[in-house]
Parts: sequence; structure tokens; C-alpha cells
Amino acid sequence: MTPAQCRAARALLGITQPELAARAGLGLSTVIDFERRRRPVSHRAVGALREAFERDGVLFREGAVGVARSVGFAQAEDVFSGLSAPESPFGQSDHMGQNYQPARLTGAQIRAGRALLRWSAEDLARRTALGVNTIRRAELADTTTALTAANELAIRQALEAAGVLFIEENGGGPGVRLRNRRNAKRRPK
Repeated sequence: MTPAQCRAARALLGITQPELAARAGLGLSTVIDFERRRRPVSHRAVGALREAFERDGVLFREGAVGVARSVGFAQAEDVFSGLSAPESPFGQSDHMGQNYQPARLTGAQIRAGRALLRWSAEDLARRTALGVNTIRRAELADTTTALTAANELAIRQALEAAGVLFIEENGGGPGVRLRNRRNAKRRPK
């Protein structure tokens, strides 16, 4: 499991770093240091993190992360159909019979998504294990952001998990909307 996979798995489950640390029986600083590559983390600690995710139905394969809550582990291959290859979390997947690649996020979409949820930059940073300055720099972009693929994926998944839908360029410009106001998660604790 890589630090990027750890961040993506947390985003899939909608859990914070402190919640992951508690589930894995580790200190919060170990989780933070691993996700941000601040210092080497022991193989035992990484194994404890992975086991905590797997107990919640997260599956890891070749750089991809998926959730198999609704299917048995024997059907795990189906969970990974269409997931990206290790080199690009934005790889192509089958979507309605077509090759589909999500458009890159714009700074405006990230700002608007946060605004719909009433999240601060700090709230989004906590949910993604990214720095607040990374979030703020990404939001300054008028067009697509200069984020790494892993960081953009973490932001996309955190906002989508909270109910934000990204609307791609369709002649009127990219945008966002809430999936369902009643089920959208508000300010994280």
C-alpha cells in the first residue's frame, strides 16, 4: 500500500486520519507521516493500516483501490474493472459503452464544491490529507489545476463522497452540484 492509496482509501470510506489511526491501533503521527512521506514508517504499521482498510471492505491491487462492501471477496475482480492502472488514477474506464476519462478539475469547481458543502479549505485538507496551502493553490487556478494526479483524485473523491457531482464542460463550462441535499455530509468533525 502506498501513501496515495492510503489517502484514496480514506476518501472512499469517508474517514479522517484520527479515525484511521484508531482503527489501526496506531498513533495519529504515524498515519500523518506515512501519508505525507515525512519519515519511513515500519512495515508493521503499514500492515496495520492495510488490515484496518481491508476490515472495512477496501481492496488494493496494482496501485488501484476499490471497495467491496456489497460483493463478496470472491467477486473482487469485478470491483476493479475499470479502475486505473498504477501510473494514472485518471485512466480510462468503461462508461455506458464508451471509453471515459473524467475531466481535470478546475480551481473554480473545487471552490464551488467546498461552498456547496460549507467546508473551509481546512475541512477539505483534513478529508484529503493534503496541506491547506495545496488546496488554496489549486483553487487559484482559473483553468485546470496543477495538482498531481493523486492529489486531484483525493480532492475529487472527498468532495464526491460528501455529495458533490462534477459537471464536465458541455458548452456552458464545467460546474458542480449536490447529489442530494438530505444525504450530503456537511462540515467534517
